[in-house]
Amino acid sequence: MRYFYLFLFCLLYRIEFIQAQNLYFGYDDSGNQVLRKLEYDEVRDPISRLLQPESIDPSAVGEPIMYTKNNEIEIYPNPVETALTIRWNPVIANLLIKIELLAYNATLIEEVKFKASERKAVLNMGPKPSGVYYVKLYCSDGRIIHHTVIKK
Repeated sequence: MRYFYLFLFCLLYRIEFIQAQNLYFGYDDSGNQVLRKLEYDEVRDPISRLLQPESIDPSAVGEPIMYTKNNEIEIYPNPVETALTIRWNPVIANLLIKIELLAYNATLIEEVKFKASERKAVLNMGPKPSGVYYVKLYCSDGRIIHHTVIKK
């Protein structure tokens, strides 16, 4: 009987201090996931409050760069037959480090040579077999932008 009361006490304690969590996703115009954010409701239990990491002041970090229509990366044509063009705006040009073309199974096909100041890169897709490819753009702020491309 003693264990039953202990179990009941623990169960009621956790129910009282349980917190809700919400998972948010953000997508760009081509359907690529650009945001994954987990938020917790206010923590009422003092033990969880101590274990919860400190939040970062957004004003100290600066404005995040959001990849929206105003400053998007354009990859066209999609589906592609011979030449795939990748264009980016001046803000992203300052951040762009590397561009990779990957096969459907995530094997590296080609590391694309580009000059960030030209704000454009062209890939020769003619000799590559038909199928699904992924373009990965690496930024100096740690972001990796993924785009899916179909080769006819």
